[in-house]
Order: sequence, then C-alpha cells, then structure tokens
Amino acid sequence: MSTSTKTNKKIFLSTTSIEEFWDTSQTIIFLGRWCLLYKKYRSSTFHKKQLLDSPYKVKEEDEIYTYILGEYYKVLPIIAASLNNLHGKQHSVNYWRIIIGPWLLFYMQLIYDRLSYLTKAIDDYPKLTTILLSEKSFTTPSDTLHFLHLATEDLYNLQIFSKIFKFMGKSFLCKEYNTPQNSHYTNALKTSYKTRISRILEILYEKIMSFFYNQPIYCTASYLPKTAILKLIIKSFGKIIFFRNFTKIKFNNKYDGKARKKISSLKLGDDLFSRCLSHFLHSEIPKVFIENFDEINNIVSHTY
Repeated sequence: MSTSTKTNKKIFLSTTSIEEFWDTSQTIIFLGRWCLLYKKYRSSTFHKKQLLDSPYKVKEEDEIYTYILGEYYKVLPIIAASLNNLHGKQHSVNYWRIIIGPWLLFYMQLIYDRLSYLTKAIDDYPKLTTILLSEKSFTTPSDTLHFLHLATEDLYNLQIFSKIFKFMGKSFLCKEYNTPQNSHYTNALKTSYKTRISRILEILYEKIMSFFYNQPIYCTASYLPKTAILKLIIKSFGKIIFFRNFTKIKFNNKYDGKARKKISSLKLGDDLFSRCLSHFLHSEIPKVFIENFDEINNIVSHTY
C-alpha cells in the first residue's frame, strides 16, 4: 500500500532498515523499500506497513540529470578555489575535476535523491516524527571508494537523512549507534600474496626504468590485453610503465574540524538543493581531500 495524500495525521517516518530507529507503537510510513530488507516485513501480515510514493514523476530522468550536471559544473570551481586556498595551492579546476570530481558528482546525486524523498515526506505528513542518528555516530569517508561503499549502507544513509532533517529545521529524537566496520571497503583494500609479489616486481621495474628516463609514463587500469601492453612496453623501450596498484596508504582518521571550517561557508546557490549542499558538504568531503591531502601528495611525488 502506498500513500500520496497530504494529511495532518501523526505518523512515524522510518528512513532506515535499522529497527532501533523505528517506533512501532505508532503508525509507520517507510520512506522506501530499502527500509524493508528483511522478509518478515515484506509479508502482508505486517499491517502497519506503508510506503511513501516516489517523489519522481514519470519520464523526468533526463531533466534531473541535466539539472544535477549543470549544478556540478557550477559547484566544482567554487570547491576547487576553496581547496586551493586551504592547501596553499594553485591547481586548475581541471586538476580538481580529476581528483575530486568523481566523488562530487556521486555525492550530489545522492543528496538530490535523499532530499527529494524527505521533501515529499514532509509535504505529505507535516506532523511526522522520526528518530535521527546522533552526531556522535557520524562518519566521514576516507576516500571516494570508501564513500561508494558507505552510500550502499543503512547507517551512512541514516546519517545523510539526519543531516538533511536538521538542515530543514526539524528537531527529533537522536540516538547513537555503534558504527560497524565497513567489511566491503576493508575487503576491497586487501591484497593477496600473489598481488604483493607482483607489486614488488613492478616497483623494481619502475626503479630500473626511472634510472633511464627522467619522466616515465605511468599507466594503470588500462584494460588492455597483455599482448597490447607488452607491445607498448617494447615500442616505448620501457618508458611506458604499467602497474596495477597504487601505493597503499594508511589514512590518518583524525577529523580536522578547523580545516573544514575554513570551507564551511561555501555559497553554492539559492535553491533548496544548493543550500542543502552548502550547509554540510564541508563535513562530508572525504579525508583524502582534506586531512590526508599533503601526505598523499608527498607519497605520490616520492614514488612516481
């Protein structure tokens, strides 16, 4: 059953499948099917189950895509200037597009979607109540890969919903929740002994070629067949260096509030979506672009 009629009826809005953030004593409206991951809640016996209708109209995907992409190109130069100022650099917008662009575009899509759902929920149920995640349980992604894994998990999405509600001036009960280790992200960083041995050989090869060439050409994730790679190495006399893994970096997990405060007053636009981004984007930027930026620059400069 779904609902789309605006009403002053008091309901509890569930934004997550984490049951500790449900209040089953009230009539529950579920923000989306992701709240009903478990089979017992998909059955018809759960009589209080209701799903909010999608906030999107039929065949408006192209319009939304064009809007977000347009906003991305407006926001990118502003963030680039802020990060240059923070790190004392003068990198071009194109530099930052390569470095932070993938995360930024994914993040903007995520925020647009979550904001759209909550806007509809508040419009349909002005007197709704819910439970938010406490700021003490918030997490900041380490890098873009970490963000992509977090974006598929309940807790991080609950964090985003909680931030959006607060941005909208809504005050609800907050609860802490012990953040579990992101197993998918951890597994993605693991390397086998075979890969480690292969990486050692790649490093030795890089060192040898660096002796002959001041500026070798590095190439990773080329997706070329081995025969093509071998031909390119031979024809370039070894100047093109193919490798599979970047240097593994142990991130400093410290959150630098002072550094992030310097980029907390970004003016990204006047509409609801832009103001929402401006409100808490500085706290969501992965640490690789803030806390660990100088460290990684030094490692890359030394290694390559």
